[in-house]
Amino acid sequence: MKFCLKLVWVLVILLVTTGCNNGSSTSDNNNQTPTVINDQQPISNSNQTNIKTETGRYNGQIDANSIEVNSSNVPEEIAPEVYRLSESLKATFDTFKLNSGDTVKLNYKLNEAGQKVIEELTILNRSSQNPQPPSTPKNPTQTKIDTGRYVGQIDNNSIEILISGVPEELSAKAFKLSDSVKANFHTYALQKNDQVKITFIPQNEGQPIITKIEKLTYSTFPSRTLTYIGYTISSEHHGTPWLKQRKTTSSR
Repeated sequence: MKFCLKLVWVLVILLVTTGCNNGSSTSDNNNQTPTVINDQQPISNSNQTNIKTETGRYNGQIDANSIEVNSSNVPEEIAPEVYRLSESLKATFDTFKLNSGDTVKLNYKLNEAGQKVIEELTILNRSSQNPQPPSTPKNPTQTKIDTGRYVGQIDNNSIEILISGVPEELSAKAFKLSDSVKANFHTYALQKNDQVKITFIPQNEGQPIITKIEKLTYSTFPSRTLTYIGYTISSEHHGTPWLKQRKTTSSR
């Protein structure tokens, strides 16, 4: 009888122990967070959100790394801003051929030092102040010829001439030498007050451009015949002295 009671107690203890273990295991399973495997990394938009846009008037290049732009909608006295060029933009900057006054659009971001670094540059409008190439005649009638007295060379590109037939105070005029004339200018051996004949192209702005120079000499001017009339005393007319006309002709 005692043996049967012990056996019953052993079975009860085993049943209770088994039930506790199952409950604990179920609770642990419910509390575990499932592990999610994702090979894709989140895409950062920090570079895009840091890009800012500005428009303004290009002033010029400060050095190989920086330019100055007058920002739009900003008082003139505080409008100039210095922008650094990104490495990629620095390599292609010369291709933009920017001139002072051009309107530009800048996409830039701030670097760690707080400097504005341009990532992208767009030209919105070219300035009317851009230098224009010298105008050339569309037909030969725009070429003019004049004569005058050579004064001297102003610099390697220009000379001064006193134009003939013009009041002295208005006759001095500066002329620019064309490339061909400049290359051979030393061969003319011009001296001050030499008479010259010039062929030139008038310009709407700036100095007229000389395309040809001729140094005038006496042989260049039309020949003139001068007649000198003199008188000598002759006694051939019936022994009475009388005046005999003598003509002398010379050419210059």
